[in-house]
Amino acid sequence: MTHKGADRDARPVGGAATASAIPPVEAWLDVARSMPDLDVDLAAVATTLRFQRAADGLFGAFEEFFAGYDLSDGRFTLLMILLMKPPDWLDPTPSELAERVGVSRATITSLLDGLERAHLVARAAHPTDRRRLVVRLTEDGRALMARLLPDYFRHVGTVADHLDDAERQQLDRLLSKLYLGIPRARQP
Repeated sequence: MTHKGADRDARPVGGAATASAIPPVEAWLDVARSMPDLDVDLAAVATTLRFQRAADGLFGAFEEFFAGYDLSDGRFTLLMILLMKPPDWLDPTPSELAERVGVSRATITSLLDGLERAHLVARAAHPTDRRRLVVRLTEDGRALMARLLPDYFRHVGTVADHLDDAERQQLDRLLSKLYLGIPRARQP
């Protein structure tokens, strides 16, 4: 059975997925329709599935971009936080970075270990508490970000540069509203 829009939904938008690996959104909806007791707005399901596919594709495209700099999204995020730190603020501790990024201390340690091995960050003694460490961006880290950021912003811009101003504004409003529904999706 052929469904309207099935071909568009089957095309991968990035990452390792292939058209044959992920069934089209309409096929997922057929499964939902086959559940007689399911009480859900199928149009909302379809929108969310399409958004998820776009997000997955975007994430895949950024994974590929960051790999060209031997980084991951998590490592890049940490470098950006350190780069944007106002000069008059104290250097953050690993636990402060973990809280800011929203990851566990074990995850932040792993990310920092990789960045430190690459000489992009350095851990040093806290200025007032020798039991703690702070994290600093190194000169190598600053140099990498100076090379990477122009490419990054060009890369980011290509995602929406084909939309006109009105479409971008509408998309921004809709994404803001969609974001409000994410906490409900986290509930069991």
